[in-house]
Amino acid sequence: MLDEILLKYLNYRVKRSLKNIDIDRPIQLINKYRRDFGSDAQKIYQLTSEIVGLHVESEKGNYISTAEYTNFKKSIEKKSNVFDNKPYQLGALDLEIDVIASLLLQLRSPKVLEVGVANGYSSAFIYHALTKNNGSLTSIDLPRFHRHSNHPYQMMLARLAKRGKIKTTGTLVDLAPGGVIPEDRYAGWLVPMEYRLSVPNITIIGNAFAVLDELDDADYDFVLIDAMKDYSGRIKIMNTMLNKMSSGAIGVMDGYWVNSAFDHFCSTNNLSSWKLGRIGIFKCN
Repeated sequence: MLDEILLKYLNYRVKRSLKNIDIDRPIQLINKYRRDFGSDAQKIYQLTSEIVGLHVESEKGNYISTAEYTNFKKSIEKKSNVFDNKPYQLGALDLEIDVIASLLLQLRSPKVLEVGVANGYSSAFIYHALTKNNGSLTSIDLPRFHRHSNHPYQMMLARLAKRGKIKTTGTLVDLAPGGVIPEDRYAGWLVPMEYRLSVPNITIIGNAFAVLDELDDADYDFVLIDAMKDYSGRIKIMNTMLNKMSSGAIGVMDGYWVNSAFDHFCSTNNLSSWKLGRIGIFKCN
């Protein structure tokens, strides 16, 4: 009886959280990305060159087609196998990451600002690119960890998940999968340690807005936003990040499709924008 009551409550919560969201949209966007680009590195290079709009070195632009890049990507995906059959998910841009890498590789000594690290899948590719072009990285994160608990509520969640009634990351009162860190790891653990030691970087754990308030304005050449899913939160974080971006800087938002915040932000600020798979890209004037 208690299971039935809890299940009704959880279903109610899920419906509210998914209100006005097309849950099939990510699959549609991934399929479109595959049709438009597939594994064609030259197409990606041409598009990202257009977005960057700078003089670029062709060997760096085409780097994502090299064996070195391909082997690096395979190594990160192999490390990610820990998530198979686990009650949490990686939360990664497995296809669109090539676009992010290509954009970064065409910038010279870029200062990069990243909000949202989690397990560090995207971070690993950022670090990898920065080893090639002498860039630096500032990361902000407020990580979520998977933890076992004897809390009655979580035990009930585990029982319902085991019976296939619900899907959960395994964190207490958390039904939204993605971006949860295994309890024996740390934020950004997918980033090879040698890159952390060779790329100038700092990772700050805490509230993104409080941290951003202390960073210099107009200081960053590339920003990646993988945080805030609600409309108001996204508008606020994008406007805050815009103040931190230099002239001509490039911004990338993961999951732009969840609501209209990305479109309204770009329209209001008269920014050039592109949509590739699940990521939205904008460029400062």
